[in-house]
Amino acid sequence: MSTYIQGSFRASDAVTVRFTYDPTGAASTADWSIGAGTTYATANAALLALQTRVRTLLGSSDFDITAVVDTDQHNATVRVTTPGLNFSIDWSHAGDGSALRTFLGESGNVTDQASGYTFSGPLAAAWHPPYDLRRLDLRTKPWDTQRLMTSAGAPSVGNPHTTSLRQDADAEFWFGSSANYDGYGALRDCIEGVFTYGQPFVIGTDVADYTCRFPAGDLKVVPEPVEDTRRGTVYRVSLPVVVV
Repeated sequence: MSTYIQGSFRASDAVTVRFTYDPTGAASTADWSIGAGTTYATANAALLALQTRVRTLLGSSDFDITAVVDTDQHNATVRVTTPGLNFSIDWSHAGDGSALRTFLGESGNVTDQASGYTFSGPLAAAWHPPYDLRRLDLRTKPWDTQRLMTSAGAPSVGNPHTTSLRQDADAEFWFGSSANYDGYGALRDCIEGVFTYGQPFVIGTDVADYTCRFPAGDLKVVPEPVEDTRRGTVYRVSLPVVVV
């Protein structure tokens, strides 16, 4: 199983990102236009949209724009692979694409870079712990259950809450491998990114994806050593979430 947390991105204004292949030669371009209000549930979803657009307009499936996981730092960084020639990315070809650019881990325009280029920083709201999701205890919120009933106490028919039941949960993750909390810094960066770019976020596993929000109030993230392991080797952290 492969577990990750990735935050979402919502475009507040319309923006067009221009991808140029072979900028100093034949210069073929692919424009990725995003309407105001467009929302990507994860960074992976945004990258897939960009990759699909580039492949379609440039007529080749050999363009790869994907996030590569760093198993030491427990984050992920975007890597762009082309059929061989250089490429450029103008994040604000039309409108202001700086927020999207930073969300995806780049600090500026990409100018005439060779195939295999890696963005200057990791995804702003992503965490890839080295262990699978250990536990997700769901507890149905009482007020949601009440909303599913009629005034006579019978199950409500056609009530939208029957398909969008919200549940409180505790999501437990394991990380570590050394006494300096390997992976904990990346988790804090991910949580900060989620709050910066907005909720919800996704807890992804090989079994299912869970769309979540953090509950209102202070968020306390306290690592604790896992029992029955050598102290300072593996830590656990429990995040309170609302599954929506």
